[in-house]
Amino acid sequence: MKKKFLFLYLKTGGGHLSTARSIEECILSSKEDVEIILADGLNNGNKFMKSIIEEGYRLSQSIALWVYEILYGIHKIKTVSKLTSNFVASFVRDEIFRLIKLHNPEKIVIFHFFLVDPVLKVLKELNLNIPVLTVVTDPYTAHPMWFLHNDQNYVVFSRKVLENSAKKMGVPEENINIFPYILNEKFRVSDINKLDKIRSKYGFDNGKKLILIIGGGDGIPKGEKIVKNLVNFLPDIQYAVVCGRDKKLFNKIKTLSKENNLIKVFEYIDFVSELMSVSDLVISKCGPATFMEILLSKKIPIISSYIWEQEKGNVDFIVENKFGIYEKKVKKLPHIVNELLSNEDLYNSFLNNINKADLQNGVESVSEFIYNY
Repeated sequence: MKKKFLFLYLKTGGGHLSTARSIEECILSSKEDVEIILADGLNNGNKFMKSIIEEGYRLSQSIALWVYEILYGIHKIKTVSKLTSNFVASFVRDEIFRLIKLHNPEKIVIFHFFLVDPVLKVLKELNLNIPVLTVVTDPYTAHPMWFLHNDQNYVVFSRKVLENSAKKMGVPEENINIFPYILNEKFRVSDINKLDKIRSKYGFDNGKKLILIIGGGDGIPKGEKIVKNLVNFLPDIQYAVVCGRDKKLFNKIKTLSKENNLIKVFEYIDFVSELMSVSDLVISKCGPATFMEILLSKKIPIISSYIWEQEKGNVDFIVENKFGIYEKKVKKLPHIVNELLSNEDLYNSFLNNINKADLQNGVESVSEFIYNY
C-alpha cells in the first residue's frame, strides 16, 4: 500500500499552490510508493469565508493594495494574528477534519499559514500523532503568522527568514530547515535550438524583440497602463501579456490585441516557462514564485510593483545583487526597456550577475526531505 501525504494550500496568489505542485511532481517522478493528496483547505468549506480570503486578496492586489498592506501590518501584532487565525480555523476546520479522516495521511505538509492552526486542532481532537511540516512560501520576508506555533517544524528559503521572523517568534533554530527556493523544474535555461520553434508555436516573430508582462496567478497591477505605455513608446516590439485569473485585465488587453497584432494575451496558463524562455525582458510584480522563475530562467526582471513589506525582501534581493531593476512609475518603464535593449553592455551586466549567482532550484532537496521526514 502506498504512503499518503496530504498537501494543504489556499488560493491566495499563485505561490502557495505552485510550490505544492512542484514538490508533488518531483516526489511522484522518483517515488513509486507515495500517493499525494493535494487539497485546497477551503474547497468544501464556508463559501463566504472562501470568497473573503480568495477574492479579498485578489481585489486588494489589483484595486486597493493599501488595504492589504494595512491588514498585513496590523497582523504583525501577535494578539491580532492569533485572533484571526482562530477565526479562520473555525471555518476551515470541517474540511480539514474530513480530509484527515478520509485519507489518514502518513504526514501533512502545509503551504499556507492560515491552515496551521486548524490542522493542529483537528489532530489533537482526533488524538492523532501525524507529523506536520510547514513550508513557508515567502523566501525573504515571512509574516509572523507563519510562526505562531513555535513547536512546529518549518522549511524556509533563506537565513533572513530564520533570523528576522522565526527566531523572533520563539521558534528554535533546530526546528528550521533552510533550502534553496522551490520552483517547477520547467524553469531553466532552454535549449537554444528550440527557441525559434517555441516563438512560432505562440505566433511570435523570431526577428523581433519580445517583452513578457506577467504578475503571477492574479495578474499584474496597472497592467493595462503598462501595456499602453510600452506599445506607444516602442511600437515595433512584441508583447506577451499573462493576466492570470484577472478577467477584467484580460478583456482589456484582448481589445488592445485586436488593434495590434504584436500583442498576445493569455489567461491563467501552464506554459509560462516557455514564454519566459523566449522573452528578452520580463516586467512583473515581485511575488515570490514569479521573480525566482525569472531569475532561474536567466532573464532580467523589471519589477513594476510589490506588496509593501511582504515582498520588499524580494525586491531588495534583486536590486542589491544587480539582477534587475525596480521602477514603480509606469511612464518610466518604456525608457528602461529601451535602454536595456539598445545598450548591450548594460543588458549583459545584469545577465552576468544572474549567471554568476548560480541560483539553485531546491525542489529536489526539499522533496527528498519531505519524503524522509
